[in-house]
Amino acid sequence: MTKKRAKYTDEFKAQAVKKIAENNGNVAGTANWYIKANAGKLKGTSNYDAELMAILEENKRLKRQLKVAEEEREILKKATAFFAKASKVKFAFINKNKAEFRITTLCKVLKVKQSSYYGWLKRDLSNQQIHRNHCELLVLSAHTEKKERYGSERIHAHLVAQGHSISRYMVRTIKQQQHIYCKRHILSEKTGVILRL
Repeated sequence: MTKKRAKYTDEFKAQAVKKIAENNGNVAGTANWYIKANAGKLKGTSNYDAELMAILEENKRLKRQLKVAEEEREILKKATAFFAKASKVKFAFINKNKAEFRITTLCKVLKVKQSSYYGWLKRDLSNQQIHRNHCELLVLSAHTEKKERYGSERIHAHLVAQGHSISRYMVRTIKQQQHIYCKRHILSEKTGVILRL
């Protein structure tokens, strides 16, 4: 069982410090208060400096905020690795957050040129890009629907059977670019049971 630490009021601490100062009494357990009093940090003592304490509290608050900001920056650094090659994703992110942050800062953090972002805003998606996006969604949904067991040939056959216009090459390319892999099955030599990897 842990022993509870006694809590003392600022007034009590100030009185204890006063007694120590008056008669050089035993400072065991109150040494920390004495040090704080001499530094102007103990409320109720003559040396207490309210302005200094306000500055120290503000300093603590700013340090906490800085720590959070540094952590957020590290997260963003790692997250940008996922966006690294997809400029369109970055542009869409900038577009979504431009009301909250300056476009200049967003472009700088995501390492894209402002001119590229504005160019992206002016361009309409080509029919080819729209078809490509549609095919990506089809491949992803077929992969999930077939419990991640189909390779590119079987996904292609499945999509064509449903009446979609997509080439086997397109399916294979999308799977490679989106890092879509099949779950493999192996037969255990000891038990004769199929294992999923």
